Amino acid sequence: MAGSAALPSGVVSFLLTDVEGSTALWDTHRRAMTEALRRHDELLTEIVARHQGTMLKARGEGDSTFSVFVRATDAVAGAVAAQRGLAELDWPADAELRVRMAVHTGEAVERAGDYFGSAVNRAARLRSLARGGQVLLSRSTADLVADHLDDDVRVVEVGEQVLIGLSRPERVFALSAEGVTAPTHLPEFMGAADSGLGGGGSMVGDSDRPSVLVVDDHPLWRQTVRSLLERAGAASAVFEAADGREAVEAARARTPGVVIMDMALPGAHGIDATREITQANPETRVLVLSSSDDADQVVEAVQAGATGYLLKTAEPAEILEGVRRVHAGELVFPPSLTALVLDVLRGGGSRGAAEGPLARLTEREVDVLALMAEGHTNEVVGGTLHLSAKTVERHVTSIFRKLDLDPEAGGHRRVLAVIAYLRSARGRTNPHRNEG
Repeated sequence: MAGSAALPSGVVSFLLTDVEGSTALWDTHRRAMTEALRRHDELLTEIVARHQGTMLKARGEGDSTFSVFVRATDAVAGAVAAQRGLAELDWPADAELRVRMAVHTGEAVERAGDYFGSAVNRAARLRSLARGGQVLLSRSTADLVADHLDDDVRVVEVGEQVLIGLSRPERVFALSAEGVTAPTHLPEFMGAADSGLGGGGSMVGDSDRPSVLVVDDHPLWRQTVRSLLERAGAASAVFEAADGREAVEAARARTPGVVIMDMALPGAHGIDATREITQANPETRVLVLSSSDDADQVVEAVQAGATGYLLKTAEPAEILEGVRRVHAGELVFPPSLTALVLDVLRGGGSRGAAEGPLARLTEREVDVLALMAEGHTNEVVGGTLHLSAKTVERHVTSIFRKLDLDPEAGGHRRVLAVIAYLRSARGRTNPHRNEG
């Protein structure tokens, strides 16, 4: 781990790793997982050091790592060596780990022995797209290393991908080598076959797949979305509802992990159905899939409790990724809608948002929550407001406490806090709901 030595600054390469399916392994094979993670940590620490890198610390869960390298070639060589080493390790029974990795090269924002900013966020988003055994590269990294790899290592272009929360999409590449698996094209990479609707295997581990309720008044569209989810292995079960009232009743009976919600529904409008569903069960995530990109409707949907909003023109891979991300507790919007939503919210004056449940927050806590609502991590919040990591964590904890968010909600508390903020925000809302 990083010591007192100065960290590299300027343009550096970040290597982020994460164990795939670790939640299920911890739940079912805790003792074996403890030993497996010890071997994993020893191997990665040694390989990062051998390739002139610095491992800063675990990022997020205890099975993820975050390392920095002065040279992109060292970071990539370290990733290849790590995947090969992991493939050859003698794992405990029932705990053979598969690790996903990503390397991104960008301008470092270093402060107090840590890194912050868009380069780190981009690396983390890139890692979230990978599967176990894969190493994904950003375009900046791929361009730097393409002519400097060993003969048995190739760079494979995967395709352009929107990274949630970032305005600029990324041209994604992957490493192909012995001991390192690589997707060959974007639909397969996202968990579907060439048509974008075929089966390329489950996009996430079985334990992470939500049950999904698909709500739309058009039977053909419901069947299309159901087929997409089932053939991609993206849901543990799929249910359907044809109108808003039926959706509320189905959600009450089935308690789905994710609801894919249309807006213009008979019985009860999608906004009203979303509000009833999320108020009855805050753990259920609502992903709106609408034909309308009206900013006021998007804001109203979020204020009702939706944590994602995609257009029906979205690619199948985007819908699959949207389901996965809202289920994981993230806010999901395409860049075009993100800008519209933020414009509306800012136009209403976020300072005036401290109404209702937000009245107990200090002005600084409202600042922090407003940045959280824009999808920023604690690191970015701290950098924007010039606060230390500990100060941001203290504000976030205070926000959770003042909003009476149950500690047992765990990581979902962040999403619940953002929903409370957006519901209280004095954005312009349009009483006329568009078709969608």
